[in-house]
Amino acid sequence: MKIAILGAGASGLYSAILIQRLLPHAEITVFEKETKLGKKLYATGNGHCNVLNRSLLPEAYNDPSFISKALSVIPASVLMDTLRSWGVALREDGNLVYPLSYSAESYVHYLFSYATNLGVHFVSPFLAEDYEADHKGHYFLLKNHEKIGPFDALIIACGAKSAPRLGSDGSFLPALEKHGYHLIPFRPGLAPIKLQEDIHLLAGARHGALVKAFDATQQLFQEEGEVLFKKDGISGIVILNAESAIYRRNKVNSPRLEMDLFPHIEEKTLIRLLSKAKAENASHYLSSLVSEPFVRLLEERFPSGNPVTIAAHLKHLVYHVKGRYDFMDSQVSLGGVALNEVTNQLESRHEKRIYFAGEILNIDGFCGGYNLSWALLSALLIAENFKADKGRMTKII
Repeated sequence: MKIAILGAGASGLYSAILIQRLLPHAEITVFEKETKLGKKLYATGNGHCNVLNRSLLPEAYNDPSFISKALSVIPASVLMDTLRSWGVALREDGNLVYPLSYSAESYVHYLFSYATNLGVHFVSPFLAEDYEADHKGHYFLLKNHEKIGPFDALIIACGAKSAPRLGSDGSFLPALEKHGYHLIPFRPGLAPIKLQEDIHLLAGARHGALVKAFDATQQLFQEEGEVLFKKDGISGIVILNAESAIYRRNKVNSPRLEMDLFPHIEEKTLIRLLSKAKAENASHYLSSLVSEPFVRLLEERFPSGNPVTIAAHLKHLVYHVKGRYDFMDSQVSLGGVALNEVTNQLESRHEKRIYFAGEILNIDGFCGGYNLSWALLSALLIAENFKADKGRMTKII
């Protein structure tokens, strides 16, 4: 059996390893348009590679029902067992799972060498423009009017459009549209948020906060985390998650953020602390509670220095969302191949032995290993299709 995989990112690499282990004599070739394999993986988890989330809460994804069905077939525990079965040592930090090396570079090197030793072939740089099938159902990749193949199966794992400098640019989307697939338009996900308010005085400041996201009618999101303030917007993991929660919706209607900068201190206690500091050191009392960028902002906005007014502001910040940063600054793309185009095992409903893995599908998760978990989960679902080629009793891991 000959299998072609488009994309040497996480989902493509995982698919190659799983199927090569399942079918040792299969000829698996991974085609990657970038010269450097696994380019996006190097940047994950701030270079530490948050490979999994142990909880895998369906609510962390844009389509909880689809993820729930997938997890009923392949439970979250199987993902950790899978990596360990490949010899990957893991470390856990709460629900966050990292390679024991705590190094994305080492993790990538290990997996690509492991795949190569199993017999997987990698071809790069290779920019596939399209594919076609012959009358026997074999597939050919098309590049510069050349046909590469034949292949018995094709796995499309070429990512989406986020972080194009790392290889995700959506260049294969025209081919999918040509083949009649319904694509949900890609939008930036897990991206910083631009605000209508002027916050340039806070540029560079960081502060923990309970962040809530709303549209005109309802609350969409709530999470506590560190907020990073920029000249024209805000970032930080909690903000990236809030951005996805807002823009996953088909229609965005007057979104706003509400923040409590001191979620574990009651407002009356905050008033008392401010009053005490002001009584003891009136010229710099704000510095006892907040960093200097906030001091400058509060002094400008509340020149009277009323502790009641200042405490209320710190507990009930309201910002109106102007937009979000573009694909260049996003970590994942919202949108992709519509899920009704594939079976529960991610095989195309229109073309036999065509599969979709990872971010190319309309599945996205929050920060915290959810998207790399989906890369592995989608590869495991695809591998289920190949069990019959080996026999009923074959195990993937």
